[in-house]
Amino acid sequence: MGFYFGPRARHISCLHSQQLATLLTEAGARDSQGAARLLDFMDHGSEDTLTPREAGQAARSLRRVAGRLRHQIDRNTVERIATDAHDATTTGRNWTVGP
Repeated sequence: MGFYFGPRARHISCLHSQQLATLLTEAGARDSQGAARLLDFMDHGSEDTLTPREAGQAARSLRRVAGRLRHQIDRNTVERIATDAHDATTTGRNWTVGP
């Protein structure tokens, strides 16, 4: 089934989620509390919930580094994850991600 991010990114395999977490960390996305928490969830395959504020931080961090990723498929996936995070922010709801 994989790791669920939301209606846009949907399910991504746990292995790919871990690989993306590594790529995003190397690209400098761990620059906010929200982004760091999200990357930890992705890396460890755990489920947790980010507040709307943390989701917004994660969305900004992911969008900032998406262009640095080498492969288009990774960039597209990160953009979809960032959009799911942004949607949680704009609706004021917590954002639950995980397997």
